[in-house]
Amino acid sequence: MTQEMTMTPGKTLEVFFGSYPEERFRKGKSILSKEQEPTGVFFLKSGYIRQYAKRSDKEELNVHIYRPGAAIPLMWLFNETANRYYYDALSECVIQTAPREEFSNFLTKHPELVEYLTERVLLGLSGLLSRMESLVLDYAYTKTVLLFLYFAQAFGIKAGKEIMIDIPVTHRHVASWIGTARETASLQVEKLRKQGLIGYRKSRYYIPDIKVLKTTAQELKDKYYG
Repeated sequence: MTQEMTMTPGKTLEVFFGSYPEERFRKGKSILSKEQEPTGVFFLKSGYIRQYAKRSDKEELNVHIYRPGAAIPLMWLFNETANRYYYDALSECVIQTAPREEFSNFLTKHPELVEYLTERVLLGLSGLLSRMESLVLDYAYTKTVLLFLYFAQAFGIKAGKEIMIDIPVTHRHVASWIGTARETASLQVEKLRKQGLIGYRKSRYYIPDIKVLKTTAQELKDKYYG
C-alpha cells in the first residue's frame, strides 16, 4: 500500500498544495473582494479567513469563518459561480494558491477529496442555517449567547475548566454576526461579561464554564422556541 493511499484527505490536500509557494497575509488584509476573479484555488495552511457580505453603506454580514485546511472558493471551483463575497484575514494567514485547472484535474484522480470537501461545505452550511434561524427568531441577548457558544464549539481551546476562543472577536464582529448595531452588540457582550458567562483576557474572549453557557443557551431556546 503506497503512502498516498494511507494519507487522510486533509493530508493529501496539504501535500498537493505544498508544491505551490506560500503567501502570508497580515490580520485584516483583503484576500479576495466581491466580483474579483480568483487567481486560483486558495488553500488555507494556517490562520483564519472571514467571508462576509457588505452593503454600499458599509454594513457587514458575516457568512463564514474558514479554518486551516479549507480550499476557497469552492463554488467558483466547481461551477464557476462569480464571487459575491469579501474574504479577509481574520488573523495572520498563510495561503497557497493552485491553478484552478490543475486542482480540478487532481480532484478527478482523487474523488475521495470531493466527498471530503463537500462534507466541510455542508458543515459550514449547517452553521450558517443555524445562525440564520437565530437572526430571525432570537433577541439580541439570545443571539449573543448562542454566538459565543458557537465560537466556543468551533474555535475553542480547552484550558482546564476554561475554553479560550482562538480567534480575535471585536464588538463590530459580534454586531455583524447577530445583525444589529455595534452599540447594541457592545451592550450584550458587556452583559454576558457581568453575568460571568464570558471573560476577556490577553486580547481573547474565553468561556469560564461551558456547562453554564450551554445551560443558559438551552433555557433561552426553550423560552423562545417552546
